[in-house]
Amino acid sequence: SGRINEVYLAGQDDFYSAILERLGAKNAYEDSLAYPLMSYEHIIGLEPDVIVEVARVPPQRMLSAADIGKDWDACSLLPAVQQKQVFVITNDYATIPGPRIGSLFLNLKQIGASCDARNSGR
Repeated sequence: SGRINEVYLAGQDDFYSAILERLGAKNAYEDSLAYPLMSYEHIIGLEPDVIVEVARVPPQRMLSAADIGKDWDACSLLPAVQQKQVFVITNDYATIPGPRIGSLFLNLKQIGASCDARNSGR
Protein backbone atom coordinates (compact mmCIF):
# COMPACT_ATOMS: atom_id res chain seq x y z
CA SER A 1 0.00 0.00 0.00
CA GLY A 2 1.05 3.58 -0.48
CA ARG A 3 0.43 6.29 -2.95
CA ILE A 4 -1.05 6.14 -6.45
CA ASN A 5 1.61 7.31 -8.92
CA GLU A 6 0.87 5.30 -12.04
CA VAL A 7 -1.94 2.99 -13.04
CA TYR A 8 -2.57 0.64 -15.94
CA LEU A 9 -5.92 1.45 -17.53
CA ALA A 10 -8.21 -0.80 -19.51
CA GLY A 11 -8.36 0.20 -23.17
CA GLN A 12 -11.36 0.32 -25.45
CA ASP A 13 -10.80 -3.02 -27.18
CA ASP A 14 -10.49 -5.39 -24.24
CA PHE A 15 -12.83 -7.57 -22.24
CA TYR A 16 -13.25 -4.97 -19.49
CA SER A 17 -14.63 -2.39 -21.90
CA ALA A 18 -16.84 -5.04 -23.50
CA ILE A 19 -18.36 -5.82 -20.10
CA LEU A 20 -18.80 -2.13 -19.27
CA GLU A 21 -20.55 -1.56 -22.60
CA ARG A 22 -22.85 -4.51 -21.98
CA LEU A 23 -23.72 -2.99 -18.59
CA GLY A 24 -24.43 0.41 -20.15
CA ALA A 25 -21.37 1.98 -18.51
CA LYS A 26 -18.59 3.94 -20.17
CA ASN A 27 -14.82 3.62 -19.85
CA ALA A 28 -13.36 7.05 -19.00
CA TYR A 29 -10.26 6.18 -21.05
CA GLU A 30 -11.23 6.52 -24.71
CA ASP A 31 -7.92 6.14 -26.55
CA SER A 32 -6.87 3.06 -28.49
CA LEU A 33 -3.94 1.69 -26.46
CA ALA A 34 -4.83 -1.65 -24.88
CA TYR A 35 -3.40 -1.23 -21.36
CA PRO A 36 -1.60 2.11 -21.12
CA LEU A 37 0.38 3.07 -18.04
CA MET A 38 -0.91 6.48 -16.95
CA SER A 39 0.27 8.97 -14.38
CA TYR A 40 -1.94 10.23 -11.60
CA GLU A 41 -2.04 13.60 -13.38
CA HIS A 42 -3.43 11.96 -16.52
CA ILE A 43 -6.09 10.16 -14.47
CA ILE A 44 -7.12 13.52 -12.98
CA GLY A 45 -7.75 14.71 -16.55
CA LEU A 46 -10.08 11.77 -17.19
CA GLU A 47 -12.30 12.83 -14.26
CA PRO A 48 -13.59 9.30 -13.51
CA ASP A 49 -16.92 9.08 -11.67
CA VAL A 50 -16.14 5.51 -10.62
CA ILE A 51 -12.83 3.69 -10.24
CA VAL A 52 -12.64 -0.08 -10.33
CA GLU A 53 -9.17 -1.37 -9.54
CA VAL A 54 -8.54 -4.96 -10.50
CA ALA A 55 -5.62 -6.16 -8.40
CA ARG A 56 -3.96 -9.51 -8.39
CA VAL A 57 -2.51 -9.90 -4.91
CA PRO A 58 -0.08 -12.74 -4.16
CA PRO A 59 -1.22 -14.60 -1.00
CA GLN A 60 2.02 -13.83 0.82
CA ARG A 61 1.34 -10.08 0.58
CA MET A 62 -1.80 -10.39 2.76
CA LEU A 63 -3.41 -7.23 1.38
CA SER A 64 -7.17 -6.91 1.43
CA ALA A 65 -9.27 -5.04 -1.11
CA ALA A 66 -9.89 -2.43 1.60
CA ASP A 67 -6.12 -1.96 2.09
CA ILE A 68 -5.65 -1.44 -1.62
CA GLY A 69 -8.64 0.90 -1.83
CA LYS A 70 -7.18 3.14 0.90
CA ASP A 71 -4.36 4.10 -1.47
CA TRP A 72 -6.92 6.05 -3.49
CA ASP A 73 -7.97 8.18 -0.51
CA ALA A 74 -5.03 10.54 -1.13
CA CYS A 75 -6.30 11.17 -4.68
CA SER A 76 -8.87 13.70 -3.55
CA LEU A 77 -8.93 15.56 -6.88
CA LEU A 78 -10.72 12.62 -8.52
CA PRO A 79 -14.54 12.74 -8.59
CA ALA A 80 -14.70 9.00 -7.86
CA VAL A 81 -12.71 9.48 -4.65
CA GLN A 82 -14.74 12.53 -3.62
CA GLN A 83 -17.94 10.53 -4.12
CA LYS A 84 -16.50 7.41 -2.42
CA GLN A 85 -16.96 5.37 -5.56
CA VAL A 86 -13.67 3.47 -5.62
CA PHE A 87 -13.97 -0.30 -5.75
CA VAL A 88 -11.30 -3.00 -5.71
CA ILE A 89 -11.70 -6.51 -7.09
CA THR A 90 -9.00 -8.96 -6.02
CA ASN A 91 -10.55 -12.20 -7.28
CA ASP A 92 -8.23 -14.11 -9.60
CA TYR A 93 -10.92 -14.45 -12.29
CA ALA A 94 -10.95 -10.66 -12.76
CA THR A 95 -7.51 -10.45 -14.37
CA ILE A 96 -7.75 -13.01 -17.18
CA PRO A 97 -10.81 -13.68 -19.35
CA GLY A 98 -11.96 -17.25 -19.04
CA PRO A 99 -14.89 -19.44 -18.06
CA ARG A 100 -15.54 -17.40 -14.89
CA ILE A 101 -15.89 -14.08 -16.70
CA GLY A 102 -19.55 -14.17 -15.71
CA SER A 103 -18.43 -13.66 -12.11
CA LEU A 104 -16.59 -10.49 -13.13
CA PHE A 105 -19.70 -9.35 -15.01
CA LEU A 106 -21.75 -9.82 -11.83
CA ASN A 107 -19.15 -7.96 -9.72
CA LEU A 108 -19.25 -4.99 -12.09
CA LYS A 109 -23.05 -5.11 -12.24
CA GLN A 110 -23.19 -4.96 -8.42
CA ILE A 111 -20.77 -2.02 -8.43
CA GLY A 112 -22.97 -0.23 -10.95
CA ALA A 113 -26.07 -0.86 -8.84
CA SER A 114 -24.27 0.43 -5.75
CA CYS A 115 -23.25 3.60 -7.60
CA ASP A 116 -26.79 4.10 -8.92
CA ALA A 117 -28.21 3.70 -5.40
CA ARG A 118 -25.74 6.22 -3.96
CA ASN A 119 -26.40 8.73 -6.72
CA SER A 120 -30.19 8.47 -6.45
CA GLY A 121 -29.95 9.22 -2.74
CA ARG A 122 -28.40 12.65 -3.34
